[in-house]
Amino acid sequence: MQIGSKDWFEFSTELKRRYKNATWIPLRACLTNSNEVRLNQVGLIEDGIYVGTAAFPPDRMAEAEHCGWHEIGIGTTPSPFAYEDGQYKRADEFQYNEKQTIGSNLVFERRISAIGKRNWIIDPDLTLALKLFPDGDNWIAPDENFTIAVRTKQDHDGNSTLVEIRKDFLLDYLAARNLNLRMSIYRQRVMTVNALSETPYDSVGTLDEQRDGARFSLLIRTLDQIYGGEAAVFHVWHEDFDHRQDSPKLDASSGKRTGGASKTVKGRAYSGFRIEGEFWRDEWIEHNGYSPRVRFDEPNVYPQFVVENDGTKMASNNLAHEDIGRWLWFRTQVIQSLLSNKGFFLKWYTDDTAGVFSPSGQNVHFGLNEHNLIVAYAYEVARLPVWQQEIWAAYSVEPEGGLGDELAASHVRAAPAHTKAPEEKLLGCIELLNASFAKKFGSELYAHTEEVQNKARPISRYSVFSDADLLRLAKELHRTVIEPIRIGVLRSALNQPDSKLGSLKLIEQILTDLVGQDPAHNLMGVLHGVYQLRIADSHLTSAAIEPAFQLAQIDRGVHHVRQAKQLIDNFARSLWEIAGSIDSR
Repeated sequence: MQIGSKDWFEFSTELKRRYKNATWIPLRACLTNSNEVRLNQVGLIEDGIYVGTAAFPPDRMAEAEHCGWHEIGIGTTPSPFAYEDGQYKRADEFQYNEKQTIGSNLVFERRISAIGKRNWIIDPDLTLALKLFPDGDNWIAPDENFTIAVRTKQDHDGNSTLVEIRKDFLLDYLAARNLNLRMSIYRQRVMTVNALSETPYDSVGTLDEQRDGARFSLLIRTLDQIYGGEAAVFHVWHEDFDHRQDSPKLDASSGKRTGGASKTVKGRAYSGFRIEGEFWRDEWIEHNGYSPRVRFDEPNVYPQFVVENDGTKMASNNLAHEDIGRWLWFRTQVIQSLLSNKGFFLKWYTDDTAGVFSPSGQNVHFGLNEHNLIVAYAYEVARLPVWQQEIWAAYSVEPEGGLGDELAASHVRAAPAHTKAPEEKLLGCIELLNASFAKKFGSELYAHTEEVQNKARPISRYSVFSDADLLRLAKELHRTVIEPIRIGVLRSALNQPDSKLGSLKLIEQILTDLVGQDPAHNLMGVLHGVYQLRIADSHLTSAAIEPAFQLAQIDRGVHHVRQAKQLIDNFARSLWEIAGSIDSR
C-alpha cells in the first residue's frame, strides 16, 4: 500500500482485519511511526497504533460493552488507587463506575514523574500462571522450547510502547480465569503537504461515518487553521501588596487593588494542508475453554505412535501409564532433532544407552539396538509435553530388532551394563592426556582443560547420518580437542622453540623420543586420519578421503551412527594410549 494513497489514509486493509485472527495480540500499545518532521511543517508523515485492553468475566460482558476508548484506551492509567473512605482499588481491578469492579487489567502503568518515564508492568499472575521468564525485551516459555510468549518494546527514551502476547498463550490464560478480553483500538495516519493536488483529495472538510464496525473519520484542514490565527494575552497583578512583611500572606483583605492589561498576539501564517485519517473500534477476544498450560486440560488430539510391526498406531494418552509395558522404536534422527532445541542435552549411561533431558528436567532413557534404531519405554515418551511428543512421533517406526542388549539389561533384567560411551570416555581422556603431559614436562597442554571438556561435551554420534556429517564430526573433534593445544608447550618439551611443525607432528616427535619412531607413528595414526578427514570436510572431492577413513580405523560397511561412534571411540582411545605412553617413560 502506497503511503499517501486513498487506501492508506482510509485504512482500507486495516479496517477489514480483526485481532481475533492475529497471532500476536497487543495488550497495550502506543506506537507512533513518524519521520520526525515538526507538526506545523510540510512533509510530516505519521502512522500510529494505540491499543488498550481489559478482561471481563461472561456475566460482566454486557456492562463492558459500554466501555470503549475513553474507559479502556491508553488515556487511562491502570494502577492502584486509595479512596478517602478507606476503600482500595488494586492495580489489576478494572472499575467502570467508581468502586464498581467489573473486570481485570492485565497490564499496569507506572508513571515516574521525576524522570518523565512511563513504565508498563505485565500482571505477575499472568507470567506466573504461564510459567514465563524474562529474557531481554521478551518473556519466554522455557518448558516449550523457549518459545517467545510475550514481546515488549520501549522508545528511545525508555518509555513503554508495546506489550503483546501470542494468542495461544493468551487464550489459555483467559480460559483458566474464565475471562474474555476487550480491546479498544485507535489508528491514526497523518500527512502534511504543500497542496491538495498532491493527495487523493481536492478540498478541506470532514468525513465521519461507520465503516466495518469502526467509527472512521477523515479530517482535512489547512495548517494555518490549526497553528495560525490570533491569541489573547491577559496580564493581572496586585498593586497594594506589601511583600516586605516578615510573613506576607494573600487573603481576602490583602491586595484589594489590582491592575491589568491585555493584548492580542497574531501568529505567523502557515502554508500547506494536513490530512488526517483515523478510526476507533472495540473488539472482543473470547477464550475457547481450553487451557492446557494453566489448567492442564487434556488435548483434543494426541500424537500417534507405531506400536506394532504391522503399522498399528496408538495415541499417547493410551500409552501414558506405567503398567502399559510397551516400547517404541524411532529413527536415530530423533535424538539430534531433540538436541537442536535450546536446553536439551544428553546424559550417557552405558555404551549404547543414554538419557535425553529437556529444560524442565524430564528425560527419556533410550538405547540403540542392533538394527540402529532408537528404542524408548512408551510411558516415558507419552508423559512428555505434547510438543515434545510430536517431535518423537515424527520419527516413530515399526518395531524391529528388539530392545537392544544394553537397554534390556537395564529395563528388563535390572542389571545395567558396565560399559562406557565413547562420548563420555573422550572427556576423561582429554583430562588424562593433559595431566600426563603436565607430570612429564611440567606444563599443561591446555590453558583451560574444563573449557575444552565443556566444548567437547555436545559431541555425539547422533549428529551423523551421512558421509558429510561424518566429516563434520572429524572436523569438530580436531577443532575442539587438538586446536586448543598450546603449541609453545610442545616446542618447549622438544626444546625446539623455532619449530614450524603443527601440533600433531610435534606430539609425534615427542612420542618418537619416548617410544621410538614406529610405535609413535602407530599411536598417532587415528589422530592423523581425523585431521585428514577434517581437511576433506572442506574439500569433499579429495582422493585421500577413503585412506583417511582407514587411517582413522572406521568400518565403512556399518551404519553412519556406528561409524560416528567408532570415530569418537578411536579418537578417545588414541588420547588415552598417548597419555599412557607419556606416563610410562
